[in-house]
Amino acid sequence: MIINFTSFTCIPCKKEIPELELIEEKFRGKVKLWIVYTDSDSRKIEESAAEIGIRNTVCVDPLKSVALKFNVSNIPATIVIDKNNNIRAVITGYSAENIARLSEFIKNY
Repeated sequence: MIINFTSFTCIPCKKEIPELELIEEKFRGKVKLWIVYTDSDSRKIEESAAEIGIRNTVCVDPLKSVALKFNVSNIPATIVIDKNNNIRAVITGYSAENIARLSEFIKNY
């Protein structure tokens, strides 16, 4: 499972999410992507998700309780969890290198 913490105000997040969706497509059946917005304005979340064209499950964490559980303090943040509910990777920030690292990690896992 890939959990991506994002915000509708985060410009790098808007670039990262489509790339994460491509990773999910590439490894269909191996991973599932969940997008978690840490905002509280549901209207703006819906607009942002539509603007980006998110095809995955979108969750809202306005109190940041889920983010805090995973020690997420900055976004974007991506957490990879295995089938035994163990955290296997934590990637903070968006960059081409981080996307490549995530793809390579999933490929080899």
